[in-house]
Amino acid sequence: MSEEEPVEREATVSNESSANSLTTEDALSLFSSRLESVLKRQKFGIFKEIDAKLQAHDELVAENSKSDFKNQFQSNEKQVKFNSDRIVELKRAVALVEEGNRQCATEKLEACVAALGERNKIVKIADRHGWDTVGGYLDDPIADDAEDSVRLRRAEARAIRSRKVKGTGRTE
Repeated sequence: MSEEEPVEREATVSNESSANSLTTEDALSLFSSRLESVLKRQKFGIFKEIDAKLQAHDELVAENSKSDFKNQFQSNEKQVKFNSDRIVELKRAVALVEEGNRQCATEKLEACVAALGERNKIVKIADRHGWDTVGGYLDDPIADDAEDSVRLRRAEARAIRSRKVKGTGRTE
């Protein structure tokens, strides 16, 4: 009997190890199938986002190409371009909401709100000091927001000097 006992133990150990290897194989198979399904969903989402971006770009190109309208003033042309850019951003945000990607949609909307706020600030400066002042104000994109009032005063001084030079017929 003592000779049979080791044989039974070896058979039991052998069965346990084969059961463990099957379990490991099953786990690996399950993991790989789950990973594959997650990657397929991710791939589908990426393709859908790319398609939405391409569609928005195509719509913008179509809108700009079908309009042969020429603005009389350069500032109006800039405003139309700004508004067109905001329309594209808002359409992208709508598409993202429809896809269920609320975080990206929120980021797009916040960027749009910030751009509109900056544009309103520029229009107010232009209303008070003139568009030539705005041109000088916008020429320094490196400066920090804390320097806004200094930038505005410098831009206004440049614009006033420029107006005086144009009035006397001198060129700089």
